[in-house]
Amino acid sequence: MFYLNKNIELDIQLLQKMINRFRLNVEPKLNKYKNYYDGIQTILNKSYSDTSKPCNKTVINYCKNIVDSYCGYLASPGYISYQSEEDIEEVMDILRYNDFQSEDSDFLLDALIYGVAAELMYIDNDGQTRFRLINPTQCFGVYDDSLTGDLMYFIRMYKANDWDESDWYWVDVYSDYDVKHYKMNGTNGYLTFVAEEPHYFSQCPANIFYLPDEKSIFDCVITLQDASNELVSAEIDDYSAFCDAYLTLT
Repeated sequence: MFYLNKNIELDIQLLQKMINRFRLNVEPKLNKYKNYYDGIQTILNKSYSDTSKPCNKTVINYCKNIVDSYCGYLASPGYISYQSEEDIEEVMDILRYNDFQSEDSDFLLDALIYGVAAELMYIDNDGQTRFRLINPTQCFGVYDDSLTGDLMYFIRMYKANDWDESDWYWVDVYSDYDVKHYKMNGTNGYLTFVAEEPHYFSQCPANIFYLPDEKSIFDCVITLQDASNELVSAEIDDYSAFCDAYLTLT
């Protein structure tokens, strides 16, 4: 989470600093959380100097179990509802148009895995209001440093073309009234201003949700997860070594 005084302009130099800090301090943590959820954990780096010894790398993925259980109980598609004492039928029409059951479930899933979730609002070709989930490794918010803490800017970064060998990225900066487009050489290279256009939402068109301390729901058990993997793998190593042992009588 980044903070900025509302009287300070987010120029290209300051934007570059924020992107660099995000790549250095935030993105590695987010990637670690996603890897642990996917089962790509520390135990997979296990090795012995003696290559003849059994070297099992067992992952019992409690991180995924925790996230899926929370998400299943709190936001299973088909069981999400909105209620109000006032008429919200117009809002519900927008939510149904965006398949909010699936979208909200995925939104919570991202929050539980990464400790943060984000979605961006836009107008589609039919003039309808849409919202779309944005991968937390590709975006961040900039907030007013006053007590209100309002969202001032939403920055999204994504590869310009996945089908060639170029290393160009697009950077979109959404404010209360417009969106500025930049082109970036590499994941945090030099920025070049491209264009600017209004977005008609009259506020920064993004929703960002943070868990406490911007940590994954399973952050507090990562060391236990590593210990469990290590213990189980070591037990299997011992069993494998015993099965492979030879008894000799001389």
